[in-house]
Formats: sequence, structure tokens, C-alpha cells
Amino acid sequence: MLRVLLAPPPPTSSATASTVPVSPRSPEYHTTTSPVHSFTNASPLSSSADSPAKLLSSTFAQLFSSKKEINVNLLHVDMLSLAISLMMSIGWTWHDGVQSLKPTRQLREMLPDGSTDELHVLRLCLTGLYFQVFVTFDDSDMIDAQDCVKVDDAVATRLKLLWSIARPTDSVLVDVPRLQATLVEATLSLLRPLALFYHALTLVNPPEALKDPSVDEFEPLCRYMGLPFHLSELLDGFAVEQLFDMWSAATPPSRHSIVRQPIRATQLVDLPYDFSEVIHLASAFRCPSIPLDENAANVPTMCLVCGQILCSQSYCCQKQVGKESTGACRYHMIHCSGPMGIFLRIRDCAIVLMTTRNRGCFRPAPYVDEFGEADQGFRRGNPLHLNEELYHKLRQLWLQQGISEEVVNQYEIDHRNMQYDWGHF
Repeated sequence: MLRVLLAPPPPTSSATASTVPVSPRSPEYHTTTSPVHSFTNASPLSSSADSPAKLLSSTFAQLFSSKKEINVNLLHVDMLSLAISLMMSIGWTWHDGVQSLKPTRQLREMLPDGSTDELHVLRLCLTGLYFQVFVTFDDSDMIDAQDCVKVDDAVATRLKLLWSIARPTDSVLVDVPRLQATLVEATLSLLRPLALFYHALTLVNPPEALKDPSVDEFEPLCRYMGLPFHLSELLDGFAVEQLFDMWSAATPPSRHSIVRQPIRATQLVDLPYDFSEVIHLASAFRCPSIPLDENAANVPTMCLVCGQILCSQSYCCQKQVGKESTGACRYHMIHCSGPMGIFLRIRDCAIVLMTTRNRGCFRPAPYVDEFGEADQGFRRGNPLHLNEELYHKLRQLWLQQGISEEVVNQYEIDHRNMQYDWGHF
């Protein structure tokens, strides 16, 4: 099946026409409008005995073989990494343990340069990403209503057909517009980094439409990568149905461990507008380690990544990690946010930023009074409400991975941060 999608187009009628593109740094290079050749003129069902794709298919035969038992499932594969790996290995392949160079390429042309083989690799990985979206799609996906445009009858029919192939045991697809919006989002998530990759590699300038933020980037991005700019054409083809049928046969019955596609950035939770609602949540929280109704947590702290409330700076919820004891927030970071954490100390009305075991700092919470002043420590006791601008800055700090830098800056400003045992938080 890999050979079906990676097959090159039929040879040109002219005997002097070269089917092998050259590097932009070579004298034979001619500037084109796309870093990869157009796929519209290629026949996915044609193949040649001397095709470089035939050698390339043997390298990844295990992943795309329906006859051989494998341990790697397509749903656990990052399609962007796979696409770049395949494109970078166009010149060299492994066959029966022997590394060989494509006979049609010279040594100076081993780097990917936008050849037709690379375009077929892109179509294959894009099809694999579409299958991941079909399998992990849920009607509860949060997508803006403006992204759900009207669906053509041809696209709706195609989506329902592929849905029945990818998920034969599930009910009939109902929310077709939301699925189409998810597929468009997934396409952009794959093509954006690949477009930057090929722009740096081939020096082909992107179209002006990609530089205008007011223009929808789907069509110019597909044109730049040499792909059809209609979703129906990207999903069309008998080979797509065959691949979906082969991959669906290996889909595990449980999808809890499968990563949802497309992958979205982890946002901070939505906080209540009135701070009294947050205090009410803290008052209802009980220590999970001591199951007593009257045992309220002394320092309830909310993780702003997942919204869970924890016991901070308390011995009751300490966990053993290796030979060290860690606090509830520090232990929660291992399973939630990783090496960086952002928490809200509710009773102190303060933000806690933590990185490594011995690094952390306090920041004012994004709650202000009627005069726009924060009340870190909740000393004045005035009614507080959420300031969206301050919370947006915290979101940007989280999304841009600036917590470590902020902690270092706060250490230089306030040396009292050094006296805290941040591993106990």
C-alpha cells in the first residue's frame, strides 16, 4: 500500500525531459512556484520497476504492511516526524541490511529538494493524519462556530464513507461540519512546519497570501506545498479507502491511551469571575489523604493547567519520589504539566510558579478589586474579580514556556524566594 501512494507519475513523452528535480543550489535549478511538484498530474496507481519509491517502501514496509505482525500502531506515530524522516531518507535506503544510494541521484543531490517522491510521502503522511483524526474525533470537540463552514454534498458523502471505514462499529456520523473543521485544522498543523522546512531547504518564496493574516491560509498553504486546495480532493482516491480499511483493522478497541488529533496547545483553565466562587471551592475541598469530613486543607492550591485542587505545603499529601519526599504540587507536576507548573494559592490569592525542585516564585493572582489593585496575601479582604488582561499575560507566559525565565527574574528581584523549600510545596 505504501508503493501505491509513493508511485511516481508516468514518464513524460519527451526523452530529454528530466524527471529528477535538482537542488536550488545547482546550476540546473529553475525557480518554481511550489517547493514540491504538483500531485494533480501524478497517477497514484502507476509504478515503475526503477522507481526510487520502490526502494523507499521497503524501509517502512513494517509500518504499512497488512500481512506482517508489528508492534507499532499508526495511531501512536507522529506524522510530522515520520514525514520529515521519510523525506530526509529519499536519497538513502536500507534493503536487506545493505545501505544503497539511489542510482538516479548524484551525491550532491541527496538532500530533499521537492521531488515527486517527497510529494507522495507528504500525501501518505497526510492521509495517516486524517485517519488519526477520524479515529479520535469526538462530537464534544471545542471548535469555534466560525470555523464550521457549510459542507458540500460531495465532501459530506466522502466523510461519511471514510467514517464508516475507519469506525465500522460506531454510529453514523452526525456532526459533519465539525469533522470537516477538525480535518482542516489538522491539515494546517502538518503543513505549517513542513512549509517552513521546505522554505529553508529549497529557498522557494511563499505566496504573498501567507503573509497576510486576514487571508485564509488553507488554500495558499496547500498550493505552496503542491497539494490540492479542496478537502474533497485530498480525501479522494481508492488508495485512501484501502489504507483506511487496512489501518482500521489494527485499531485497538480502547482509545483511552490514544493521543487526540490534531494536538492542541494545553490552555489554562477558565477561572470564575468572582473570587468568592474560588473561595467556595476551597472551603468544600477536603484532604484526600485523611478521609475526614472536618479535615479541610490548610493551604488549598489549584493547578491552573487541569483545575485540580491540592494540599500545598502539607505533610499529609507528601509522596516519595525515589529517595526524596515531594509535596503535593510538585508530585502533581510529574503527571500533569511536566517540569513547569503554575498554581493558584486560593487563601493567599497568589500565583505560584515552579520549575525545578529548588526553584519557584510567587506572583499576584489575576484578581483585582474595584480600583484595579491586586491583593496578594488577601490582607485587605475587598471583593475581587478576575482581570482578563492579567490572566491573558499568565496564559502567554505558560504557552511561550516563559515560566523558567520568570522564576529566574524573580530570584534576582526578591531574594526571599531562596528561603522556601519549593520541593515541599
